[in-house]
Formats: sequence, C-alpha cells, structure tokens
Amino acid sequence: MSELPIGWIETELGNITEVQSGVGFPKKYQGVIDAEYPVYKVGDLSKAFVHSSGLLSKSDNYVSLDTLLLMKGKTFEVGSTLFAKIGEALKLNRRVIVERPGIADNNVMGVKAFYNEADKYVYRYLQYFDVASLSRSTTVPSIRKSDVEEITIPLPPLNEQIRIANKLDSILAKVDKAQARLDQIPAILKRFRQSVLAAATSGALTKEWREENPSQQLIDLDELTSLKESLIKQKQVKKDLIVEKIDGEGLPDSWVTVNLGGLASKVTDGEHKTPKRAESGRFLLSARNVRDGRIDLSKVDYVGDEEFEKLRKRCDPNKGDILISCSGSVGRIALCDCDDEYVMVRSAALVKTDLTEQNNTYLMYVLQSPRLQDIIVEKSKATAQSNLFLAPIKELPIPLAPVLEQSEVVRKVEALLAKANKVEKQYLDAKARLDRLTQSILAKAFRGELVPQDPNDEPADKLLECIVAEKELSKPKKITRKRATKAKTSEKE
Repeated sequence: MSELPIGWIETELGNITEVQSGVGFPKKYQGVIDAEYPVYKVGDLSKAFVHSSGLLSKSDNYVSLDTLLLMKGKTFEVGSTLFAKIGEALKLNRRVIVERPGIADNNVMGVKAFYNEADKYVYRYLQYFDVASLSRSTTVPSIRKSDVEEITIPLPPLNEQIRIANKLDSILAKVDKAQARLDQIPAILKRFRQSVLAAATSGALTKEWREENPSQQLIDLDELTSLKESLIKQKQVKKDLIVEKIDGEGLPDSWVTVNLGGLASKVTDGEHKTPKRAESGRFLLSARNVRDGRIDLSKVDYVGDEEFEKLRKRCDPNKGDILISCSGSVGRIALCDCDDEYVMVRSAALVKTDLTEQNNTYLMYVLQSPRLQDIIVEKSKATAQSNLFLAPIKELPIPLAPVLEQSEVVRKVEALLAKANKVEKQYLDAKARLDRLTQSILAKAFRGELVPQDPNDEPADKLLECIVAEKELSKPKKITRKRATKAKTSEKE
C-alpha cells in the first residue's frame, strides 16, 4: 500500500475486530419461524445483498435462547459484517451488515469491530477487499478464520473512520440508484424480444407487408402431404412424420398451422450410448452447446474420426438444420452452422426440414417464440428432470407463413433484435463502468482521499493501544493447575 496519511496506521483485521465462524445447524432445529434469534444462512445473505449495501435482519430459520445455548452458538450483534466462507457463494464476494442480532450456520463467517463506531468502516473495507482471494483450495473454495484475521487494513483515526463511512453511504447510495435503474434493463429487453417473436409468429409484424403483397404463393399442404406419403412408402422417411394440419386461431388467412414433424424429413436425437470421447478431434455436442441462436463450443467434448463416422449414421446435423436442447435446460433453439462437423448425444435433438422450400431461420424464431416455449416446457414436465422427447417435438404446432413472408418476418425480426442487442451491449458497458466506479470510490476512501483529515483527531495508533488494553482486560484468566491448587488451599483455610 502507498504511504498512508498522517495519523493512519496499518494493522491486521484481527487486532481491531472479532472474527467468528458460524456453527453447525442441526436439522432438528430447522424450520422454526417464531423464535427470537434468526439463524443466518448463505441464502439469507444473498437475499439481503443489494449492490453496495445489504442490511440483514430476516431469515428462514429462528431459534430460541435455550436452543441457542444448546447449539453453543455465538450471536452476531448489530453492525457485524457477514459473508459466505465456503463454496461458490464465497466467489460472489457479497457482504451484508447485521440489523438484528442472530447466529449463523457454519457456511457463514462474521466480523465485528471492537468499537461500534468502526462497524461501518470495517464493513466497507471488507466490501472492497477480495476475501475469496484468501481461499487455499482449488476445488471447493473456502477460507479460514486465521486468514481473515491477518487481512491488512489501513486504519485512520476513529473520527475519520466515521466520516469516511458516512461519505461512502452518501455516494454509494447514488450508485445504488443508478444500478437499480440499470438492473431493470435485462427484464425490459427480455420482454421486448418476446414481444417481437410473438408478433412475428402471429402475423402482426408483417400485417402491412401482406397488404402491400396480396398475391403471395400460399403453402400447398396437399403437395407436401403427397410428397411425404411417397417418401414414407419408399422408406426414406419414417412413417410417424406425416403431415397434420392444426387449427391456428388468430392467424392470417394465408397462413397454416402444421406439426413440426410434418415439415421434417428427419427428427432424431443424439447417441443414446456413451460415446468414446477423445482429447481432441471432432465435435460432440450436448444440450449445453445448444444456445439460443448459436452453437457454443467453449465447453465441448470430442470424439475421434472412427467414432464420429459411426455416430453420424444416426444423427447427422448439417448447415441449416434445427437443433433443440431437450434435457435439463429444455427448449434452446439453434441452427447448425456448418456441414459434417458435429455429432450429438441424446440431450440434443435434430430436425431436418429439407423436403420443401422453408426458411429455417423463420422456424427457429417460431420455436423461440413465447407460445412455443410454453408448449415445450409443458411437454417436458412428464419426468422429474425436464426432458423433451422426440414424439412431442414432432407434434409441435408451427404457424407457417408463405415462403416470401417468412423471409420478410426474418428480416424484420433481425432488425429489431439487432437494436435490442445494441442496447444490451450499452447496458453491459454501463454496468461494468458502474462496478468499477464502486471499487474506485472505495479505493479512494482507503487511501485517505475521500474526506479531509482533521489534525485534532486522535491518531489511530492511540486507538489501537486502547483496543489492545481493553482486549487484555476482557480476557478470561486461565485456570492453571497451580492456581487451582492454591484456590482449594485457601478454601480449606
């Protein structure tokens, strides 16, 4: 750390605070909601966390004083700073400050300043300091009490600590307001994208275009049906891919609704047996690689050439084919972006619609639309873990516009979604700047640059001397064998 202002010192956090871990919370004590002491868990911390300030006063579990004594739990008093000490929650670096005294379970750690006036300063410093960096484990991140106690903290005079904390409260409250406004944008963008897709797949988006282009060539289902029947007889297409016209309420007269299987020459999923994976080679896709509108290869498995050729006999995605995630996170839709590059496992499905002139980008948007997503979710609830099987995929109702109008729908959707993507990028940039601003303000505070120094303030080394002296006075005296013997002798006399 750079040179400190006059009157400041550096010290270890354990010299000015008490660091305490939570206790085990046996299941038999859980579920009580009408007792005195809240039991703070990681989930309670997450609920209380609000940007740069989090006030913790509620929990889903409470204990009585008697239970508290049985658990040998130590209460975290008002002003204590709590944070997760293990697992993924630790990486989030979320800090909350206690408003109601309670205890914590053993996944939580707390810090309480020896002077109540210093609580807010300590809280803000822990908000600034990356506690997760203290983790010694590469598998499950966790921190030790002793490591937290050894954190080096810049310590100003007590009065300056109070001024710094008050100034930070004032400035960061404004940052919070800006952050709250920003946080509304993802939900607004989601609603906008959904409304675009809903309008696109109901005909509303291209209403004026239809009026200007009344002589479109309509979809000929009879021709498609005849083609399908012929291919089924020749065993080139499976017999369950017959064309079924479905009632489509509220659609334009030039549109028809047909089952997805009726448009397809092939509907299948990936390999059911465990493929022989390789360190490198050809791409083996699963549901996690099928994102909305794209294939994500950041975490992809591989198979060798021989395994690849074997798996391609069942499932052979090529450019333009529709891919659907059908296990776990069900219903993400993408188009295959190249030929002869991928094979798949059963958590992803493939739909080929190459029998007639179709715009598969249009079909992708249909499948991403709110109505079809609702149907997909409903059809995937048959098992404990969400799974979308092939039969329901073939039955999905597709509102089908004439081919020229499909292209116009795609053009309009992509123009509108491009605007949404631009706003989203601006939002992410602004959010990143705001996140950096918070850390910049905190850094300025702990360099002594946020508030003016007062030469009349008692230096921090005097404060530390008082704390050390008070800690010594409050220490319980150890009962040694010699002292115990002396005490017994005195009693006899």
